[in-house]
Amino acid sequence: MSSTTAPEISAATIAEYLAPLYFLLAVFVGWGIRKYARRPTFTPDVYVSVWLAFFCSFGILILIPLDLALAITGRREGEQDGYEENIDDLESIYEILFGFCFFLYTVVIVMQQYFIDSGYFTVKDRLKDGLWQWTKLSLATGILGLIILIIVVAGNHVESGDAVAALTAMVVSVSNTFGLVAIVMLLGYSIVEFPRSLWVASDYHELLHRYEMAFASENRRKQEANLETTQTVADIHATAEKVRRTCNPVLMEYAELCIADCPEGYGACKTGEAFTNTHGAVTETELATPRPKDKWNSSYLRGST
Repeated sequence: MSSTTAPEISAATIAEYLAPLYFLLAVFVGWGIRKYARRPTFTPDVYVSVWLAFFCSFGILILIPLDLALAITGRREGEQDGYEENIDDLESIYEILFGFCFFLYTVVIVMQQYFIDSGYFTVKDRLKDGLWQWTKLSLATGILGLIILIIVVAGNHVESGDAVAALTAMVVSVSNTFGLVAIVMLLGYSIVEFPRSLWVASDYHELLHRYEMAFASENRRKQEANLETTQTVADIHATAEKVRRTCNPVLMEYAELCIADCPEGYGACKTGEAFTNTHGAVTETELATPRPKDKWNSSYLRGST
């Protein structure tokens, strides 16, 4: 009786498996970003970083079936050595993709978002503001991690030398648990909501009622954004008027840029109040404060018309 041997799986075989999948993934991610990207805020560097982040994230998921297949094959055929050799190649790919994901999601994309949302006027000042905001976020995260580490060490659950390894294992476990809970919740919601949406779509009276409620809710949000934009623009004009009285050419230039950012159809009114600091003066920081709110409200109003 001849015994069958498991097919040899080499690094070249893994590459042949992954190459077409990663090519299709690259095209799919590019198409998705091109279709759903919010164009006014997507600069070329944002396109690159978001594409890389999504590619690496989904690239990790593509490795899971291959990892499971190698594990099952190795156990069935009793070729643990072959599995260990192949898993080293997969671990290298895992580490590369995860490293890119971690760096992009915790540093690059966060900094880009803070840079875009910054109300400052020069690239240097926007970078400084973004770096400061990112530093505050990182410090808060680091302090939270330090507190957890102290609790782990103080609880005498592990030796002090193993505390970092224990914390790493706990963080990975919490992350995986959160992901599984999210998947279960979303899957459960979709299992119920999808057939329910089909049933509602078959009743045009109920569907019309839903659209009417959605329209009323959207109209209310538009009115709130309209009122908020009116007040913000009035405050910007009042601040610009106060700046003109200082005869500071730099602040006057920044004030004119703030006015240029205002949407059409809005102007100065009596309710406007100048943005000032605790000393009653207008500085670059006060001029930068209303710009993010003004830009987002203007974008929302343009999109809802």
